[in-house]
Amino acid sequence: MKQLTCEVCGSNELMKQDGIFVCQVCGCKYSLDDVRKMMVEGTVEVQGTVQIANAAQVSNLLKMAHSAFDSKNPTKAEEFCDQVIAMDDKNVEAWLLKGQAIHFQLTMENCRILEAYNCIMAAYRALNPNLEEEEKNKKTEEIIKALKECLEVNLSFWINNFEAGRPTDAALLKIQKTYNESIEWIKSAYKEFGQDPKEYIEHFANLFCIMCNQTSVSAWKTTVAYNYFRKDLSNYGANWNRNRNRKEYISSDVFRPAHPIFQTFLDESANLVNLLQFCEKQFNESTPTNTKVIIYENMIEYTKVPIEQVSYKGMISTTTNGYGAVMSRSEYYDIDYFLTDGAKESRRKEIAGYEAKKQAAIEEGKRKAEKRKEEYWKAHAEEKEKLTTEKASLKQQVQALLDEESRIESKDEIVLLKKQIDSRSAQKKSLGIFAGKERKVLQDQIDKLTGQLNDKIEKEKSAIKGKMAPLTKRIEEIDNEFSKER
Repeated sequence: MKQLTCEVCGSNELMKQDGIFVCQVCGCKYSLDDVRKMMVEGTVEVQGTVQIANAAQVSNLLKMAHSAFDSKNPTKAEEFCDQVIAMDDKNVEAWLLKGQAIHFQLTMENCRILEAYNCIMAAYRALNPNLEEEEKNKKTEEIIKALKECLEVNLSFWINNFEAGRPTDAALLKIQKTYNESIEWIKSAYKEFGQDPKEYIEHFANLFCIMCNQTSVSAWKTTVAYNYFRKDLSNYGANWNRNRNRKEYISSDVFRPAHPIFQTFLDESANLVNLLQFCEKQFNESTPTNTKVIIYENMIEYTKVPIEQVSYKGMISTTTNGYGAVMSRSEYYDIDYFLTDGAKESRRKEIAGYEAKKQAAIEEGKRKAEKRKEEYWKAHAEEKEKLTTEKASLKQQVQALLDEESRIESKDEIVLLKKQIDSRSAQKKSLGIFAGKERKVLQDQIDKLTGQLNDKIEKEKSAIKGKMAPLTKRIEEIDNEFSKER
């Protein structure tokens, strides 16, 4: 008799439970008919498809795949997914998780982004066409989310490598290639989804610009400019000697870049500019004005700083006596390489171009902001009318309070106090120089009345200000509502 062997894992440990046979190793289930066929010696021809009761095993493998993935073990998660796909190549969950697991294994030596993309798209193609529309849309959105994450993580990886591995020509080309491939994959995927990719392509482009700009700033500070200026990075070597007629003596605490470092500085700063120029080509209708402005400012910075920089070489100076004997010896830095006047002028023209584009972006941003406001209030005319009417009413109330404030000093109580003060002041003035005691009494009365007057006026004004404060605050809120970005 042929020994029973699990067709999935190869184990011989099959036990009968509740009328079916269950593999004790992998959990695969077999019906009595399946077992009879397994018991037959030799080849058995079977008409149709033999369905193995493996739903429990598939479920178990998927649980283990998710557990491995959540435990940051994407390699193991991929292995479990492969086992599921081997049993059920239409398993949406397995294809999707496999794609995610692959792209989380991304390294410079192991870039399988295309394979990850194909797995995610295989998940979409495996969707049951008989699904309810709501369920299908839900699954599709889940797949699209995974696709976006996959492409964005891949893009971020290569952009970050531009800084970590130095901004070389090869690193720049890799970023450009990765971005262009991603755009093509987005177009292809969305076509299959039956959706317009425009909105996401613009989002992807804007995200790309932001990531590249942040990386360029970091690379400039930690690698490109730092490698050239070292401890003098903060002031871009403002204290360095760039005059060949003046000697700067070499000492252990003085660093000056030699020609290879100077050339690397020029090459890498140019690559930062080239990266941002590539970003500039991705600007679109939804690119924030602030993003454009910052990118142009950094292009100006990376182009401008190298203009007056130079490389240095060590020189030895000696003095001799009349007999040719060396009397003294000193080492100093001499300027070696620098940009030609033509190269400097060319950079200044580039800077002028970036300045013009920056200003144009600012002006365009203002126009768009105003247009958005106009369109918003055109669509919300009733709200605008309500706020305008409310503001006019509030301003009338404020003006009425201001008028009331201007009349405070004409109130009877205030006028009476002023008359009493004037009367005592006149009496005091009429007294002779020897009436000191009487003058003091009158002055005390004047001071007391003046204090009462000031307190009365301040109390009246304070009451009006208390009424005015909520009115002016509300006017400010309405103005902010009219002026805020839309």
